[in-house]
Amino acid sequence: MERVDSTLDGCDPSNWANNNLITRNGLDAESNKINGTPKAQNSVSVSSTTISSLPFSEFSEITLSFLGNPYEIQSTILVPENKILVVEPGVTLKFKGNKDGLDISGTLKAIGTDDKKIIFTSLIEGTPWEGLYFNETSIDSELNWVQISHTIGSKGRGHYAIFVENSSIVFKNSIVEQYWLRGIKLTGSDSFIEKVNFLGPGLPIPGKEVIGIDIEQGSPIIQDCGLIKDHEYGIYLRSNASPVIQGNNLEGNKYAIFVSDNSDTPPRFINNKGSNNIFDAISLRATIHGNIVWEVNTLPYLIHDFLVLSEGSTLEIKPGVEITFRNGASFNIKGTLLAQGTAENKIIFTAFPNEVPWKEIYFEPESQNSVLENVTISYGAGYSYKGAIHVQNTSVQFNNVIFDNNGRGGLFLENSDSVVQNSYFQNNEIGIRIEGTEKSPQITDYYFENNEKCDIYWPSGGDGCSDFESDTTINVNCACCLY
Repeated sequence: MERVDSTLDGCDPSNWANNNLITRNGLDAESNKINGTPKAQNSVSVSSTTISSLPFSEFSEITLSFLGNPYEIQSTILVPENKILVVEPGVTLKFKGNKDGLDISGTLKAIGTDDKKIIFTSLIEGTPWEGLYFNETSIDSELNWVQISHTIGSKGRGHYAIFVENSSIVFKNSIVEQYWLRGIKLTGSDSFIEKVNFLGPGLPIPGKEVIGIDIEQGSPIIQDCGLIKDHEYGIYLRSNASPVIQGNNLEGNKYAIFVSDNSDTPPRFINNKGSNNIFDAISLRATIHGNIVWEVNTLPYLIHDFLVLSEGSTLEIKPGVEITFRNGASFNIKGTLLAQGTAENKIIFTAFPNEVPWKEIYFEPESQNSVLENVTISYGAGYSYKGAIHVQNTSVQFNNVIFDNNGRGGLFLENSDSVVQNSYFQNNEIGIRIEGTEKSPQITDYYFENNEKCDIYWPSGGDGCSDFESDTTINVNCACCLY
């Protein structure tokens, strides 16, 4: 032990502390390093403390104590496998250059408090440091009440403030800011991230895609992050990522959340919100595998250009969910779509603002047992597409579905024995288009109004077909029109 202040009473217990195992000099009789500083300033009295390495070859656990802080890091510090680095509340670590950081193969415990945050930052203004890297052997690391800033990452591993690769951390109540390209990168990680603000690079980086939370593979939980802002992508999912994204707030990004590529276990999005993003939405460009539920979020879902529900997969959409489309986007369904809203909370499929029209929702022949109930479909069927919903050689159950303001048509049934009941067709070019002779749909109790060319186009509808005025509301069991 050492006295903290040599001018104060040595009988005061609070004036004593352990040597920090970094500032040491002298050897004992067996030529081992002394854990002290004979004839030199005590380690716990030094401020600041310079670190070029830590003596993990001698100790299984090393603590960077508040006494002796701030710590000036002169190189990348390695925390070996099965070793623990503890950082006490209130400690500041300043890293000298862009090749200086923390590489954790073991465990990092940086647990601050609300009034004594742990700070990781650069030593020299304008010179970023490398960041924190957790590799595949790292276990049980936790960062709580920390602030991380001015990072650039490793050029060999990409640019990041934190990179967790094939391992997991707990990261809570913290701020990450002024980073180059990535706030946190998670690869094959099941990390738990809660109440962490990712505040972007601070300054624009022209021509670069800056991402707050970048996830590939793995199933992390990202929840209750109060502010994710100023990125190209607030949260980006790729390459089989299947996280739970819940209760986060995204502001001032281009894309709030973006999902790209396939996922064997689909991600879940619950109660996320956003504002002032160019695309205030959960944007999707992907093929969905497996069974997935779309929960209600303040943010709508946005089909960016295409979305595919694979054969054998099921997508259940909860009441009140809104699904939007960019101009020209389409949704192909090979599996089962269960979109069952309520009279009070309809499910909405529509165009994203200023992105009219979208193409179609296409139920392919492989699709089975899909149901649309208490759903609104609007502003689709653009270009040469014949209906906002196209059902081919399969059957879909439609009940209380509103088709409104769809360009070429509302519903296109091609060799389909779908059941359509209690549904509304208004302000479309054609209400229902029926083609093919192999199967006939069952259509009852449907309502038409203001369809431009005709209400029903059914060239092979058989005897009894008749024309209807396009501006007349009707309620009949069977009808057709030709044009």
